[in-house]
Amino acid sequence: MNRIFNAKVEPGSWVLLLAILVVAVFLMWTSRNGIAICIMLLLLVIMIERIIHTNYTVTPDGKLIVHTGRFAKDKVIDLTQVRRVKRMAAMRIFGRPLRTFVLIECADGRILSLIPREEDKFVKHVEGVRTSISEAL
Repeated sequence: MNRIFNAKVEPGSWVLLLAILVVAVFLMWTSRNGIAICIMLLLLVIMIERIIHTNYTVTPDGKLIVHTGRFAKDKVIDLTQVRRVKRMAAMRIFGRPLRTFVLIECADGRILSLIPREEDKFVKHVEGVRTSISEAL
């Protein structure tokens, strides 16, 4: 059975959405440039859709599918090709991490940074599927 992990919405995403919204409203208020307004509103819709629909699916046959919304192509990673799965923290302020994420390093040199809501459960599940696949081989 597939296990789906949703992505968490980080404060930086909220700030970017707010900035795009402010620019779009400012352009609507002051400018008569319809193309710029449409571009900003389209960018706002794409960002919201990407934030809402990002999820990570781990299949029992050892695949990790990174789905980042309807407008982007899914990334499929074979878990047998994963070297390391590690939970990391970035930029600490007063000893607390400002941002936490899961770093996945593949054998072909690719590095993915994922932000699942339940990071510990995600890492444990991916490691569990990796070990069960390697034992089956």
